[in-house]
Amino acid sequence: MTAIIKVFLALTMVSMFAISAWADQPIDTADSFYNDGPHIYWDNDTTAIILYCDEMQLATDTVYSNTIIEFDGLGYDSKNSYRIPVSPKKTDTTFNFSAKKIFALSDLHGEYEYLIDILVNSKIIDADHHWIWSDGHLVIVGDIFDRGDMVTECLWLIYHLEQEATAVGGKVHYTLGNHELMVLRGDNRYINEKYLKGICRKSRIGHKDLFGPDMELGRWLRTKPTAITI
Repeated sequence: MTAIIKVFLALTMVSMFAISAWADQPIDTADSFYNDGPHIYWDNDTTAIILYCDEMQLATDTVYSNTIIEFDGLGYDSKNSYRIPVSPKKTDTTFNFSAKKIFALSDLHGEYEYLIDILVNSKIIDADHHWIWSDGHLVIVGDIFDRGDMVTECLWLIYHLEQEATAVGGKVHYTLGNHELMVLRGDNRYINEKYLKGICRKSRIGHKDLFGPDMELGRWLRTKPTAITI
């Protein structure tokens, strides 16, 4: 049994808001700065454990389904809804696409608010952050990770837009950049302190393991190419 599985099994045995031994150590910034989540660990084919860092407390919940896991945000993202297929998406090996409309951007580096501004002003999403660009193709040319403090929010936004675009004939492409590969390999040199001092510290889970193959964002990232042709 791997270390990460042992950690998550332990989390399910504690209360919804479990405070680790790190809780008594002083934090020199407002606790809300360290808010992060959800991170979803697949315990088995039908059971997922949801993990948050919320106001410097560790929050967990467990959900079950045979098809699609649906839940509302459990922390600061309580207005968000999540729809996660139980069966992982297969890696797309078809890299040739045809599009009439293409919008590309890169190097977001955790700057969620800038990402929202760009997409709203370009009429790709509406004010509620839903896809409105019909059959257009949005291309994220890597480097969502590192530097900024809203990486998780950027990832989930792209995750949701990918689903919404596909439903109406559009497409969201996310190609992996060097910073994605650095994180997946455990290179933490550019990670914002929020993650190392927040959710990693509270859960005792390494940053690399938060995006491991048994985590929803981790398995999703592993379906992405490093290059496409449009």
